[in-house]
Amino acid sequence: MKDNQSFYDFISAYPIVEAKDCVKQDTIKKAAELLSQQTKYVGAKQNFVLNQFKSISKVFWLIQFICFLLFLVNFTTTQRLKDIQILFLTIVPVMTFYILPELFKTQFYNMEEIEAVCFFSPFKTLAVKMTLVSSCNFLIIGIMSLAFGIYHQLDILELLCRGLIPFNISIALTIIVFDFIKVTSPYAMLSISAFLTLALIQMRNFSFLLDNTWLGVYFGSVLLILLAIGIMVIQFKHMEERCYGA
Repeated sequence: MKDNQSFYDFISAYPIVEAKDCVKQDTIKKAAELLSQQTKYVGAKQNFVLNQFKSISKVFWLIQFICFLLFLVNFTTTQRLKDIQILFLTIVPVMTFYILPELFKTQFYNMEEIEAVCFFSPFKTLAVKMTLVSSCNFLIIGIMSLAFGIYHQLDILELLCRGLIPFNISIALTIIVFDFIKVTSPYAMLSISAFLTLALIQMRNFSFLLDNTWLGVYFGSVLLILLAIGIMVIQFKHMEERCYGA
């Protein structure tokens, strides 16, 4: 508030009587009893997750819907395993296009310091949002792998792994870019995400490399995403120490 004096004058009209020592001790005793019960309250966590879900941009959901439609359009025309792999390498990077802008919201609106001193740390906030948006991507990949496997009599687990290869690589690169690049403009945010998406789509030109080595590439992508998560944990630990003054 700019006019603090009027606010102080209003407050001073209602003086606060200091509580007696017995009242203070009684309050402390009741608080100790509640803490000793170790009651697990999950309402705040549920609301936290729900609020993070609501904060996800409508653009993200629109992209997921369009990508799902593209899978359906190509469902009957794509029959060979090689063609399905190319389809995954083309559409999955587009599905993950808006994950990076969702993560950059924290940096762009300069909310790291505020979140660091709240009940939920910045790492928890981004981890929940990353889990929510990634789960949607994973669900679509799983549904299409199941549908392609049943319809074309192919190995469903192999299709799922092949679909997760571009997904894992995209998530890993998204986390790495988020860790090391400071964005101050929404245009830069979208430009970086678009460049990353276009670069990942080019993997379809090298789909022949996955013909016999898809399993090794899949495990390599899993290691890459674990490495990216490890880097993020270290980065946020340093940031929390700086915010808490530890």
